[in-house]
Formats: sequence, C-alpha cells, structure tokens
Amino acid sequence: MITSVDNSRLIELSSAKAGDYFLYTSLYVSTYQFLIQEGVFVLKDNKYYIVEPIKIHQGKIVHLKKNSVLISCSDFAYQVEIPSNKEILPKSLINFIYFEKNRYGFIVSVISSQDNRYVYKLEKKKLVPQGSINVILSAVEGLKTSDQEGDLFIIEVSQKNKGKIIKRLGNQNNPENNLLEYIVESGIPYEFSEEALREATLINEEKIKLEDRLDLRKEFIFTIDGDNAKDFDDAISISKTNNIYTLGVHIADVSHYVLTGSCLDNEAFLRGNSNYLLDSVIPMLPFNLSNGICSLNPDVERLTLSCIMKINEEGIMLDYSFYKSIIKSSRRLTYKKVNKLLKYKTSMDKETDTKILLAQELAKILRKEKEERGYIDLDIDEPKFILKDNKVVDIVVNKQDEAEKLIEDFMVLANETVAEYIENLDLPFIYRIHDNPEPDKIVEFSNFLKGFKIHLSIANQVHPSEYQKILRDTKDTMYAYVVKNQMLRSFPKAKYSNSNIGHFGLGSSSYTHFTSPIRRYADLMVHRLLKQYLIYPYNEDEQLDRKLSDICFHISETERTSINLERTIESVKKAEYLSDKINYLYEGIISGVLPYGFFVMLDNTIQGYVSYQSIYYDYLTYDKINKVAIGEKTGVIYYIGMKVKVKVSKVNEKEGQIDFTLVRDTSKRKKV
Repeated sequence: MITSVDNSRLIELSSAKAGDYFLYTSLYVSTYQFLIQEGVFVLKDNKYYIVEPIKIHQGKIVHLKKNSVLISCSDFAYQVEIPSNKEILPKSLINFIYFEKNRYGFIVSVISSQDNRYVYKLEKKKLVPQGSINVILSAVEGLKTSDQEGDLFIIEVSQKNKGKIIKRLGNQNNPENNLLEYIVESGIPYEFSEEALREATLINEEKIKLEDRLDLRKEFIFTIDGDNAKDFDDAISISKTNNIYTLGVHIADVSHYVLTGSCLDNEAFLRGNSNYLLDSVIPMLPFNLSNGICSLNPDVERLTLSCIMKINEEGIMLDYSFYKSIIKSSRRLTYKKVNKLLKYKTSMDKETDTKILLAQELAKILRKEKEERGYIDLDIDEPKFILKDNKVVDIVVNKQDEAEKLIEDFMVLANETVAEYIENLDLPFIYRIHDNPEPDKIVEFSNFLKGFKIHLSIANQVHPSEYQKILRDTKDTMYAYVVKNQMLRSFPKAKYSNSNIGHFGLGSSSYTHFTSPIRRYADLMVHRLLKQYLIYPYNEDEQLDRKLSDICFHISETERTSINLERTIESVKKAEYLSDKINYLYEGIISGVLPYGFFVMLDNTIQGYVSYQSIYYDYLTYDKINKVAIGEKTGVIYYIGMKVKVKVSKVNEKEGQIDFTLVRDTSKRKKV
C-alpha cells in the first residue's frame, strides 16, 4: 500500500464518476482489496483516493473460459487472461484494466460485440459449439429437418445467445472443414467477395509498357523458397566486379494490379496479411494473383520493383537505386537444394552454383556487419507438422539453415535501404518498429538468468550485444530454447508505425516491410508510397499521415490476430497428435515454473503441464524469488532447463491443453 503520495495526482473515491476510470460500484470486495494492495487506492484522512493514472486498455476477447477470458491487445506481447463472470461473447471489443506485475485485471466495459459468427456442429439434434467457444444457444433460426448428424454450420449469435444459421458447411469429415471453426472464430475473412473475384479475373497479362521500366529479362535472376511454396514475391540477382558486389532484390509489383480503393484492395486491407496454417493458406489476394500473375514464377515475364545495391567487402553500402522493372526468373530454387550445395557441394549447374556461392560470400559479410551493430538472432525453433489425410502423424523441428538465412539477410538489407531512403526524404511512410525493452522487463529477465548463473546488467538500457552474448553462451545447452523464449517475452512486440523509432531486435535505425507485397498489406502500401515519391514531387498532406497512422494500427492488429490463430491451431494439433498416446513416455526439459505446477517442453516443441498435486510421492512448494519448486520430502529442486521424464496423462483437443505426469527418478535427490 502506498503511504506517501502527491496530492495533485489524487481523485477522491467518493467523488469519482462512472467513466473517469471505471465503475467503482461494480468492484468485488476481493478486487477492491487487491487494488488497495497494488497501490491504486490510497487511504488518506480516512478517505480512499485513486492514484492517477490508471491506464484503460482496449482489446478483443479471443477465448472464453469458465471464469475468465483471454484478451488480445496491442499493448501486450501476449494474450492477457482476466477473471470474468459477465455474459459476454468472444470477439467482443472491451475496455479493461490489467496489472502486469501480478497478472491481474478486470473488464471495465463492453464496447461492441460485432462479427459474432461461430461454427456449430449438429450432435444428437443439438447444435454444439466448435473451436474454443462455449456459447450454448438458447434458440436457433434456420435449422432444417434435412440437416444431418455431424453437419457444420456458421451461426451468427446475438447477445441473448440466440442464433441464426448463416451458412451450411457440410459434414465434419470434410477435410476442408478441419480448421474452419477456428478460422471463423478468429474473424479472419476466408472467402473473397464476388466483386473482388470478378476484379481478379479481369486482370490479365496485358502488353507491358517497357518505356518506364528497367528491362532485366536477360539478367540471371532466381528465387529461393520452400519446397511447397506457390507464391514467389522476391527474387535476387548478384555479381561482383573489382571487389564490389552488386545485389539486386526484385519484388513483385503487386501495386500495379491491385489499385487503391478497388474491391481487391479493400479485401486485402481487411485481411492485412495472408495466413499460413499448417499445410493450407488463407491468401490476402485471390490465387490467380498470388500464385499467378503477381508470382515471380520461372521462365515468365513479371513486373517488379527492384532495389539494386552496391556493397564493398566490408559490408558497407556504397550506392543504391530503385526501379520499376521487368524480370524473367531463370531458376526456381528451393532451400533444400541450395543447402545441399552449400553444405555438401551437391551441384545444380555451373552458372547457378557460381551465383549461389557468391551470394553466400556476400551474406556472410552482411551478417557479420549486422551482428556488430546489434542484430539479435533468436532463431526460435518452429514446429513442422507432418500430415496424412489431414491428420498430424508427426511433429518435427523446422530449423533455419544457410539458404534461409542468406535470403533473410538480403531481404533485411533491402527493407533497411528503402526505409533509410524515405526517412532521409522526411516523407510520410510506414515503418516496422521494435522498441527497446522496458526496464522492469530487463529486471525480470535478469532475475530469470540468475538461475543459470548468467549475468545481465539491469541498467535502464541494455545494449543488444549483451543479449547476443547470452545466446552464444547458451547455444548448445539443453536450456537454450527456454532462454530464447524468455528473452523474446522480455521484448516489446514489433509493430507498424508512421513514426520511426528504429528496430531494436535487428539493431536497425530504420526498417520497413518492402519484400512481401503478395502476403502483407504493409509491403503493398510501401510499394505505392515508394513509386509515388520516385515519380511525383511530394506536396505536404496531413491527411496522408493520418491515413498511414490508421493503416499501421489496423495491420498491426490483423497481424496479431493471425499470430493468435496460428498458435491456437498449433496447440490444438499438438493435443490431437498426443490424443492417442496416453501413458506414452517422453523426455523433455522444464520450460516454466509456476506456483501450482510447471511446464515441460519436449524436443519437438510440444509443451504440457505438470501439476504439483499430481506428484503423489512428494509435496512441492514454490520459491518465488528463485523461480523453482522444492520437494519437501525428496529435496529435489525443479528448475527451468532441468531434464525430466514425463508421461502423457490427459489431453483436451478442443482447448489444445496437454497434461503430463512426472515419472519419478530416484536418482534426483538434491538437498536444499
């Protein structure tokens, strides 16, 4: 409780009005007491006061639990969970208060409950909610006697929990419906309007006007992507003369086809980005554009925007230019083939081999320069789901190799070059920004590292080189993954903004997204702005700056929605994979220790929860300071990074939750 306060920052509780910060009369006693302890309320002269300011956050409910809700909010890098006993629907926009220190908060008000469409399945003549929602319908309009057991429906739900059938999806066994309940629940549009599809079909391979484009059709230009990729929006060219490298990054000119204000543009903006879900995709643009006329497929002429850079052997940029261009890709290469060449000297053909080896040479120079200025390479392991007949049959780790890093280095350089060019002109623009870590997050991460005998300065500002050293020191340890994840949690979330503050994680003073206009609306807008500034003199326009601010907010939110959907589906599929493996034994490491249990991560990134109550042979207590659990009977100390054996005990596929039981290891008897 705060005992010393500044009177100028107090509001008397008795005189507070609803809407000042929140409705005080609606607080429960427990919440009221919590707020007093947190220092939000202060007792002075026998009266309660509120200390300003209490920030009200705005967010979207993404999941309902029994007595709480999960909220997506751009102010936090994770989904916030707060208690709730209100009648409220998923996807509702709300105002809420949240205290990060104690991970506690409450709903202030519901702003709106729009887009409340969910997937339901007909079971025993009742409509049962699918996905993660638990809204039971009181009545439904549109159900027919011909509807069959197992049929899926999109239903629009009102606040009174009354439903109206919007669309029949067919039977649950249809592979196309496998993930649809989660997609619908997220609110991400998965179908294009008739108008947008009509516009897309009218776009054809018209005769290209070459007089305003740099003709690069005879240049050796190639793409490098995954084996299953179908939309290629970036290609590269490379040469070296007199110790000077010339790197060309050629990006699909989507803005030539998707015009501002068109139906295609409106739908692309609504989505904000493409969504890649397991082996399927919800594209930002119809397939005849994303996989067709805009895609840099081999041996066909394609319109591009080219960033051509000259770089010396120290990695210093000597010159750069931007062009509207036309290319004809000579090769469609894959990461697998390029990695075989780089690692095992498996040849493709002489010309391709020469170009790839030259590209590797430049990439090493660029990466060294990036690391010297502060680039933090987290390289988090990502799961790869092996599917058969739409079922997950295996989960493996999808690691980045030399080819993937090579392309990343070139794309990062092009993005930085475009951003620097526009920033120097001081023109309205869209930047990709990543703020420095907050001081309290640095302290929290520093305390976490003490358990591994790793020191991190807790000064207000930490240089990226300190994070680089931590990653190097933990690279080959069993706890490398949890350290990377905890480091990532200590960072603020990257987002789009029309005000540039730099990109901490990349060590870049100016950064944007230029290289993926087929799959990101940000890049499409960057192309439009770059072309406009290259061709026309700029007249100051306050409306453009405000418009870009609104666009940045929107596409940051759609990106967050996509990430949440991807995580939800990954969790569900991991649970599905283990659903027929009850009592199977696995080895993993403890990835997080909490007051009532700890998480265990398997080597394929599956994570499950071990409740202390399930450890029948011991009584565990939580050490809050050291973030460990201590067995009172055995003396075993359970800590993050500790290797343990577990057994799959319970799986909830719908919630994507996995429970493990600890397998007793009598050799571990460490005394406190």
